[in-house]
This record gives sequence, C-alpha cells and structure tokens, in this order.
Amino acid sequence: MYIQKMKKDFVSKKIKIGFLIDSQICAHNVYNLIENVSNNSDIFETIVIIDNTHKEKKKLKTKNKISKQNRNYLSYIVEFLIVKLETKILDNSDLRGSNKYKDINLLSLKKYIINCKISKSHLYKDFDKNIKEITSLNLDLIIRCGSGILKGKILSSSRFGILSSHHGDNRVMRGGPSGFWEVYKKYKTTGFVIQRINEKLDGGDILIRGNSSTENLWIINKKLQQKQCNIAWLELLKDINKKQKLPDFEPPFDYFGNINQFPKWWILVNYFLRFTLIEFIKYKVKNFLH
Repeated sequence: MYIQKMKKDFVSKKIKIGFLIDSQICAHNVYNLIENVSNNSDIFETIVIIDNTHKEKKKLKTKNKISKQNRNYLSYIVEFLIVKLETKILDNSDLRGSNKYKDINLLSLKKYIINCKISKSHLYKDFDKNIKEITSLNLDLIIRCGSGILKGKILSSSRFGILSSHHGDNRVMRGGPSGFWEVYKKYKTTGFVIQRINEKLDGGDILIRGNSSTENLWIINKKLQQKQCNIAWLELLKDINKKQKLPDFEPPFDYFGNINQFPKWWILVNYFLRFTLIEFIKYKVKNFLH
C-alpha cells in the first residue's frame, strides 16, 4: 500500500507555472501558449501574473521602441501597407487569426496583479519591492511573455528560474523585427530559441532551439515561428515535468554579428515592392481564377 501511494504521488506531481504578462489582453501566440499549457492540467498548474504598472510601462524603452526611434511618416505608411496586405494573405492560410489579440480572462485561470518598478534608464523592470508576493506563489518556473528586460530578485524567485523565447536564430540573427530580416536577406531558415534568463543581456542559457524554412512574407514568417515555438514550449515543459529538472544548457558562444534594427524607410519600400506587392498580386489572381 505504501509503495503504491508513493508511485501515485510521484505520477500526480505537477509543476506550477506562472505566466508573466503585461496586460489581460494578449497577443494570439501568448494566449495560445497559456491555453495549451492550462489544457494539460494533469501535469501543470497554471497561473497568470499581470504586471499592472500601466503609467510606468509607457515609459519603458523596449527594444522595439528603441529600434523605431527617428522614423519618418513614410516608414509608418509603408509598414502599415505591408502589415495590411500581408495580413489579408495570412487570414487566408492555416495561420488565420494569429494576428489578433485575446482576453486572458476567457481562460478562467488564477490571476495575480503585481506592480514592478521601471529603472531610471527606462530599460529594466524590477519586481524587488513586491518579491515576497511572487515567492509566496511557490512557482516551479515563470515564463516571461511581456515586455522589458527583467532584473533583480525575480530571476531567482522560482525553482527553475524565468524562461523566455526569442524568435530568431541567435547564432546568426540578433535584434528585430522578428521574421523580417530572414525574408529580406533570403535566409533559407528562420529560427527561435527558448532560454533561461540571467543577468547577462542577450546571453540567456539556451534550453532548446528550432528552425524551419523561411516563408515568402514577413508577417507569415513571424507568425509561423511563433506557432512552431509554442509547439516546442509544450514539449519542453512536459519534459521538465517528467524529469523534474531543466535540460542541459547549450555551451555558451560569442556573437560577433550586427544587432538588427527596425528597417529604414527605403528598405521598407524595397521590401514592399520585392515581396509584399508581388505576393499580394499572386494572391488576388489566384482568388480571381478560383
């Protein structure tokens, strides 16, 4: 009887996962990941941690905001056209709907509202003031799904630390926007990594990576990588639950390439003419013939 009880307890052990998000309204890939994990309630206990520092977060200098500084009106117009036309093509594919946002309240999960402090440089998010609220949750791991660079005690506030994904092969591609430069430069593959965050900027401990063929368009390429990454997330989390430990990290390596920024207006125009416009014409012709 005692041995049977021990086996039952071992099998029923769950890992407790906290998803750190910026808002109750989530990007489709974030919502989809949380939903997929919560659907495996036999092995995962899922909670949501919402950073509620709305006014402070507006000051946050995310990598995306920094890379978009000093843009002119033409850049905004061309980007709008690219996203508009490519989303029409996206919505006629297996990735339809992946460009939309969803309310996390639809999942009926436990939610905790916790405020953070934005650093004077407006680059970092610090939860040290409310760290007791986080550690009291007794989490096995935290998955970062929000913006900003995390620092401080939150990095060691859970059993396995904080995990995060990066949509891009960090061996050959750093910076953003995700999925764009691989298409523009005609890379054969586009990748992603899942890593454990540490104090080193862009130097996390790599747990898993994946690559797939680069698509013809930026938005589709980006959304496909998000979808592939979510599949890898679930496999990784199941492995962590089974073995009750993180997989071995990849050996560290030095990166000597450039850090990509948001494309200048002339690159956006060039991309629009070479990729978006051509593919959109093909899409319209195909629909007309059918």
